[in-house]
Amino acid sequence: ILLHALAAGGCRAQQGPMQHLIAEYMGCQQQLGWGAAAKDKSADFLTVTNTLWAVATAEYGGSVTPLLLGIQQAVAAGAMRKAQARNWSLMLWALAKLPQCHPSEPCKQLAAVAVPAMITCIKAGHVVPQDVSNTMWAVGQLCPATPQAQALVFALAQAPAAIMAGGTTQAYSNTLVGLASIWSTLNASQTSLRTAVLTAALVSALHLDRLLTKAQSQGTTDHIHPQNIANALTSLAKLSLHMEGLTARAVASMQALAAAGRLLPQDVSSALWACAKLGHGLPRSPV
Repeated sequence: ILLHALAAGGCRAQQGPMQHLIAEYMGCQQQLGWGAAAKDKSADFLTVTNTLWAVATAEYGGSVTPLLLGIQQAVAAGAMRKAQARNWSLMLWALAKLPQCHPSEPCKQLAAVAVPAMITCIKAGHVVPQDVSNTMWAVGQLCPATPQAQALVFALAQAPAAIMAGGTTQAYSNTLVGLASIWSTLNASQTSLRTAVLTAALVSALHLDRLLTKAQSQGTTDHIHPQNIANALTSLAKLSLHMEGLTARAVASMQALAAAGRLLPQDVSSALWACAKLGHGLPRSPV
């Protein structure tokens, strides 16, 4: 609880005390045993996901192998038995956010448990857009070329479009980023999977378009982050998903953000690359 509260309050591991506190906590948990804690119910799914979230949010730079091994023990002992989509998606997000744990076997094994759990949640309709967003972004970082990633795409493509309703620009953008990462691992012969990726991407793109349309009609960019728009445009370009209306509204949003002094050079660079790739603003050849 303390780690979670400190990370949520903005404490980062670059600040010495937070780095030391995380290291001490992991040492204590290693001595006590995550598996034993899970069995006596002192470590449940909230403990697991909140700890991972806090360590990732605090940008901890030390070794996380002891933590991952301990969480493996807790999961094996049933700590995640009552976990919901939010918990599984936060676990995946945290694993992906900690670059030092990506190649490790414990990370792969935890992802191998979390992704099927999220597929079950999606099929049951027990998800919100942020759950999907965290999961797709994380899978795109951790394991985009795996059978589990492909099964996740099929589940999302076959789910009712309504499960993605009510999200934020970040949720739709990060979902598109994850789908684009998976798309990059596919070859031309994987037609059904490529269709599933585009189907899922189209749903998020349409929801994003509605948000941008609403924001423009209200004359506000308060809830629009430039990086999300730039990432969405880049993902559409990687997917070769030409949606002229959405692209035009995304560009208009970027222009409004630029006028407000809220653009970074990287956002501009990404957006320009995407527009060039999509052919936005270029005259159409007569057919």
